Amino acid sequence: MYYRKQIILYISEFLTSASFTILAAFYPGLAEEKGIPLWLIGFIFSLDPILGLPTSYFAGKYMNRIGRKNLLTTGMAFGACGIFLIGMIEYTHGYEAILMSFASRIFAGIGAGCSMVATSAILVIEYPDEVDKVIGYYEAASGLGLLLGPIIGSVMSMIRISISFSAAALLWIIYLSLSHKLLGKLSTAVIISTPLPYKQLLSRPKLLVDFCAQMWLLFTLGYMSTVIELHLMTFGQRGIFIGIFYSLCTFTYFVTSLLENKLLLIFNQKFLIVSGIFLTGVSFILMGPWEDILPRDFVIVAIGLGLTGFAGSIMYIPTTSHIIHTATTEYGIEYSDSLFDSVSACTNFFSNIGEIIGPILAGFLSEYFGYSRGFLVVSGLSFLFCLIYLLLTRAPKRNKIQSEIDQEKQSTLIQE
Repeated sequence: MYYRKQIILYISEFLTSASFTILAAFYPGLAEEKGIPLWLIGFIFSLDPILGLPTSYFAGKYMNRIGRKNLLTTGMAFGACGIFLIGMIEYTHGYEAILMSFASRIFAGIGAGCSMVATSAILVIEYPDEVDKVIGYYEAASGLGLLLGPIIGSVMSMIRISISFSAAALLWIIYLSLSHKLLGKLSTAVIISTPLPYKQLLSRPKLLVDFCAQMWLLFTLGYMSTVIELHLMTFGQRGIFIGIFYSLCTFTYFVTSLLENKLLLIFNQKFLIVSGIFLTGVSFILMGPWEDILPRDFVIVAIGLGLTGFAGSIMYIPTTSHIIHTATTEYGIEYSDSLFDSVSACTNFFSNIGEIIGPILAGFLSEYFGYSRGFLVVSGLSFLFCLIYLLLTRAPKRNKIQSEIDQEKQSTLIQE
């Protein structure tokens, strides 16, 4: 039972993550064939998180009333509908293709908002003493989904997508039915408490920038996913090779996720988060590549893709436990079930914001300024965010009087 619950939850997260990147390797090209402009492709990618944003808010707020397991099952059902509708795009063109794409992403967004909030909340409540471990595996499952999504999408697009995606939706429904039964009875609250207002978390600067770090990962992935197929095509890449090269990012993310616990034994959480933000800026310079200082070479883009996954992993995975630790030790917030639920909801809320902004900005910048300059802009924003994070999370200065008092206390203890 101990491992069964974890495996079910990790598979659920894998499927949700795969459904996000499954479009990356074939949909932009398909959309262009269907007469959908580039800027609108970015908006279509953003519809998923646009719907996930309010969904995650209400899911977190009413999770106790709905039930975490019921919320997970509902989210998976919506996700299956989104997968099915992708296949139906084959029979459409023009405005019909746009509407079908919209419908697919709307269902996917609602599903992700429900299932991801429920999954992370179940994990931290079922295993409160192993948060770093289970969240690490959770992110590894997410990374694996992101890794295999483009490859799966490329393979499925080689068949008739109406058939392949309908079959995938059917398998999804079968899985969610089995998982609902196999999860069994879930644990009750760690500490029964009143609901924790989101404002209590978001009004704390150190917690807010950690949530923004989570947002930044999804922003950069959303940006990259929207334009990477078309960008790689300018280097002569086609078909399944695009899915494979895109997976360099999620491969390094997945591998780093598995090693995250060992990294946390060597480096503290803040160091990893800051390093991840900084390296994200470096990776986007490489993915452009920045033509003023780097040659236009596909190898450099590939290195950038790999570095993006590594940077995203070390930036994102420590944030949840860092938020909980900071909230309880520095801000005096009670270590409770309500804290876990609120952190989970805020994580998904900010992640959805990143997923919304990333694709929209990708479509706009790439349309009007080109791929290289677009990646360069995101790189600059990443370096700026790194500086802001350091400023807002720096240790408070100790005043002279407090330092003298502490020295007197220390001297007294030594004498005793």
